[in-house]
Amino acid sequence: MRITELAKYDFPEPLISSWLSQGIEKLLPIQEQAIKRHDLFNGKSLIVSAPTSSGKTFIGEMAAVYQGLKRRKTVYLVPLKALAEQKYEQFTTLYEPYGIRVAVSTRDRKEFDEALNRGDFEIAIIVYEKFFQLLNTTPKFLKDIGLVVVDELQLISDPSRGSSVELILTKLKMLSGSFQLIGLTAVLGNNRQVNEWLDIDLLHYDRRPVELRIGYLWNGVFHYRTYSSHDAGEEQLLSKLTGDAEAILEAVVTTLAQKGEQSLIFVSDKESARKLAKHLAENAGLTASEDALTELEELEATSSNEELAEVLAHGIAFHHADLTAEERSLVERHFRGEQIKVLVSTTTLAMGVNLPTRNVFIELSKWQTEPGDLRPALVYYISLFSKIAVHQFIIVCILPVLFIHKEGNKYSISRTMPFNNFRQKPEVREQRRFVRIEETKIMKINKR
Repeated sequence: MRITELAKYDFPEPLISSWLSQGIEKLLPIQEQAIKRHDLFNGKSLIVSAPTSSGKTFIGEMAAVYQGLKRRKTVYLVPLKALAEQKYEQFTTLYEPYGIRVAVSTRDRKEFDEALNRGDFEIAIIVYEKFFQLLNTTPKFLKDIGLVVVDELQLISDPSRGSSVELILTKLKMLSGSFQLIGLTAVLGNNRQVNEWLDIDLLHYDRRPVELRIGYLWNGVFHYRTYSSHDAGEEQLLSKLTGDAEAILEAVVTTLAQKGEQSLIFVSDKESARKLAKHLAENAGLTASEDALTELEELEATSSNEELAEVLAHGIAFHHADLTAEERSLVERHFRGEQIKVLVSTTTLAMGVNLPTRNVFIELSKWQTEPGDLRPALVYYISLFSKIAVHQFIIVCILPVLFIHKEGNKYSISRTMPFNNFRQKPEVREQRRFVRIEETKIMKINKR
């Protein structure tokens, strides 16, 4: 289905031309299915379950714009303020010229709260917790809402935030009226149960238009499986690995940067992000991000400002929730512009904030697990890939920092054991969608 065919759904020609100028010439298969099979523009509610970069986000976006053009209101729910800011900037730039008023509401952005209470908006981008608070304080808020989009719905399975998502869905189910509900989820193992509970359609699509290579690093070789085709393969990244885990990571990202490739590294907490960025800045020998440094000097001094300048002087940055909105925006823009070669981040970038890169490393200690089970939660693991844009990327998912040891029925985690301490490659056996390496265990996604 060509994007120009959206004209028959009353999308204005200038808006369609704007989408064309962004390179959107044809709708992806999942987008066409949402429109033709699931009556997206006729108010039909549905859950869209698909891998990242498959086009599901644009489904929610098209539905919100369609409602706005009809002067009906949309609430677009996101889990993180970083994602809310990105959506607000994007929607304001693209859709306010067509009379669609955009508002944003997070812990840091309260200037639109009165407008939300008055209903002076067409699209309101709100973080989960703020929306739940709004429903409790203003029960009639949904009365004039035409559409509710719940982005990153896979968080319903997250041990720390899943209850918030479930409460929101329960509230929406109780208050269900004339509004349309669209849930967007990257990976949701129990999606059929959720859509049956909500009594709405499920659109499930399990292929990505861009292939990913997902695997682990072993003795300088990247062992991977492709996400869609499940083909196995190997690629030599380094000829020799020596030193501890940080030294190995330093060697890998430096080698990739010398090839002109960026790296995005996810760690478990803010302190780890700062420390790893500093370590890489001191040792990787990369060139400075001059434009980012110049822009940073013009920002208000903060506790993070000096540390950011220190690592940007070596082409590296960190990203976490303690940065100001201006600092986060600076880091994101200059990473997109490829001035920043290595970005170390917490989950402020883990859901939906689109940053194109070829290589992604993941620290395994981040993933919450079942009691007595150290397998990383697959839902959270997959959701990280929402940073990957639409090029042929290599995804290196296992950061060689954490190792899991088995002693009897107990497991322990070591952060610093170097790879070259292993005398031989351990036995590998498949379990569900993970490969588990016995004795010293490293997890990676595998085929079903």
